[in-house]
Amino acid sequence: MNDTELDTQVAPKTEETITLAQPIVRGAQTIATLVIRKPKPLNMRGMKILDILQLDVDCIVTLAQRVATPPLTDIEARNLDPADITKIGMAVQGFFVDPSAAREADNA
Repeated sequence: MNDTELDTQVAPKTEETITLAQPIVRGAQTIATLVIRKPKPLNMRGMKILDILQLDVDCIVTLAQRVATPPLTDIEARNLDPADITKIGMAVQGFFVDPSAAREADNA
């Protein structure tokens, strides 16, 4: 591997911060952003990757409870705005893309 190849390598993302369209109110606290961690197989137990990729609402709501910081309660996750469910799902989908394949697609 030469120096040029080393310079173009990008570490895979392990988390993404999203801004909620509808902040979550938890007592006196307002949660306006969530950090979505790259899910591990244990986080996706009982799910099909295809359901995640198709933005299945039940799947994304369950996954949000497992990979979001701060952690969401079941009621908070089930009351997320549809736009926020979509943002969470798209953030998770982004972790499934091989970084080298994404660079090739950007360069095409």
